[in-house]
Amino acid sequence: MIRLAEVSDIDAMVEIHMRALPGDLLPRLGRAFLGRTFYPTVLGSGHGFILVCEEEGRVRAYVIFARESAGLARDLSSRRVAIGWSILRRLWLDPRIPLDVLAFLRGRVELTEPIEDRERWPELYSIATLPGDQGKGFGAALVQEGLRRLWSAGAPGCTVKTSSDRARAFYVKNGFRDIGVETRGARRFYILLHASEPTRC
Repeated sequence: MIRLAEVSDIDAMVEIHMRALPGDLLPRLGRAFLGRTFYPTVLGSGHGFILVCEEEGRVRAYVIFARESAGLARDLSSRRVAIGWSILRRLWLDPRIPLDVLAFLRGRVELTEPIEDRERWPELYSIATLPGDQGKGFGAALVQEGLRRLWSAGAPGCTVKTSSDRARAFYVKNGFRDIGVETRGARRFYILLHASEPTRC
């Protein structure tokens, strides 16, 4: 069953996030950051929504969509104190965190096709499935349902960024196409687009 996430799902989403994406920046900021700052902020934001896939009474996967990429980013950045505190608390475990945060903030985007007001477009922020449940179609079902909700609200398209070749192939299989790259320090992220109508790109 796919449904909108609730506050009671936060612990399950944190667990999935930590296990499925341990090397990403947000999990490296710790469980407390995800559970007390990140997920409550997204759930409380009018600029984003989270869908979960629940099976046999257990959340198996989630996806986060921003209705407007810049809007959700603003809501998250308004929690600067909590973010800064999380960085300081984790610094002794992971001294590269400040450099990675700086690289994220200074990311350089190169598009192969221009998109007007790209920061105002919806964005697929994050998706993860419990490691033992990968390959069962939960992720694809969540992406398609999220896109359906965006299209029904009149969104012109949706972007996503990933540094993983495997994730890039997953997005292409689900109707996204490459439109550029973002460089963050030594890491390169593919930028992909799924348009609600091909003529709008």
